[in-house]
Amino acid sequence: MLYRMPQLYGAGNCYVPVDCRSIDVCKEECSFRGHVCDEDVFDLCSEYVSEHGLCEPQTADDAVDMYIYLRCCMRCDLGMQ
Repeated sequence: MLYRMPQLYGAGNCYVPVDCRSIDVCKEECSFRGHVCDEDVFDLCSEYVSEHGLCEPQTADDAVDMYIYLRCCMRCDLGMQ
């Protein structure tokens, strides 16, 4: 209800129309970029995240911690402890 009728809750309507070209640009910018990360490494990390029940990092420190954890998992699996 809040989304459809914000005035019932004393809120304002923040609806902003967006054209399809803008949506397409956003989709393109958010797509996986193979040149930034090897696709195999990305897939392996995605598996680790799923298997270990990891959550998406919320802060830069969380992202660093996740990187270290995933790197450790990878090195362990490769016998490079």
